Amino acid sequence: MWKSYLIYGIATILTVLFLWLAEIFKKKENFKYKKWYILFLILAILPLSLVSSLRWGIGTDYFYTYYPDFYRIIVGFKPYKEMPFIWLNLLISYFYMGPEPLFVITSFVFMTFLILSVDKMSKSMPLSGLLIVLGNYWFISMNNVRQCCALAIMIYAFSFFCEHKFVKAGLLSLLATCFHLSSIILIPILLVLCLKKLRKYFLEINIVLFCFGIFALDLAKWGMGLLGYGSYFEPFGWQEPLYTQIVLFAYLFLLIVLGRNRLIKQDNYIFPLMMLCSLAFLIGLESLRFQTMETMSRAILYFSWSILFLIPYIPKLTKYRWLNWTLTIIAVILICGYTYYITIYLGHHEVFPYRSIFDK
Repeated sequence: MWKSYLIYGIATILTVLFLWLAEIFKKKENFKYKKWYILFLILAILPLSLVSSLRWGIGTDYFYTYYPDFYRIIVGFKPYKEMPFIWLNLLISYFYMGPEPLFVITSFVFMTFLILSVDKMSKSMPLSGLLIVLGNYWFISMNNVRQCCALAIMIYAFSFFCEHKFVKAGLLSLLATCFHLSSIILIPILLVLCLKKLRKYFLEINIVLFCFGIFALDLAKWGMGLLGYGSYFEPFGWQEPLYTQIVLFAYLFLLIVLGRNRLIKQDNYIFPLMMLCSLAFLIGLESLRFQTMETMSRAILYFSWSILFLIPYIPKLTKYRWLNWTLTIIAVILICGYTYYITIYLGHHEVFPYRSIFDK
């Protein structure tokens, strides 16, 4: 197990280091520093992408889904509703008789769009980079491969929704649906949340959400059924209420409510991020009611990613620096507790121990 910690730890440290250096050169106004900023941004993509690309049998769906489905696709079966993803498998099969290149491509897609999003939206690029791992998102990406690729693309699309650049946002959203059709549920939500007129009604909107949230899952079940993913709402033995995530999002929701007036003035991204955090909290609470649904862990992914960008706002939450950093450290500890409990203690996603293609 120590080998796994060492590999994951080194990859994480290098990612954070390169993001820190990229952020330093990004802030320098002299044009000659721009090439260094771009270089370190590219380097930040590599460590986690390479570790994920070179994995062997890591992630529950590695051998359960993607490996056998690759060979099914070759002989004419269509195990996915997303035809572009099937075409990608077929394209790979023309050059290599195995699905390993698929994991290389999806690993780089996931990390590239995440790093681009961090570069564009984060108040602290190194902290957001650290949260990609500590928040469990990178580990989940080695299991829920298609959904996480779609999610990373939608996070980048989110930045364009907030800037009202709807053509770019639409094209990126279309690309996301090529990996996982369920990502389409984010489009109407983001369109509504990016309306500037809603910002002054944060409390009122949340009161309505929590009052009528009991019907939200029934509506989601109907919508996902139309997209062909109704099976996510069927009983799934190991699933349990998202207790650790509920605690985390309850804490963040409390901070947001208390500091909302100061936060909303920051930029165009913050209000939609705050609302996505609220929705993640609501889904977590709903998991107490529906304890055996796979959809809870999957559905919350489309909203919980907001912590990657919300937590870097906490150091500016109040005028007291010591308090801000104390609140930030508490948030990071809660996130670490969640990831340890889910990924290491319970062993979900099956990312420990790490094995590479060289260990075949």
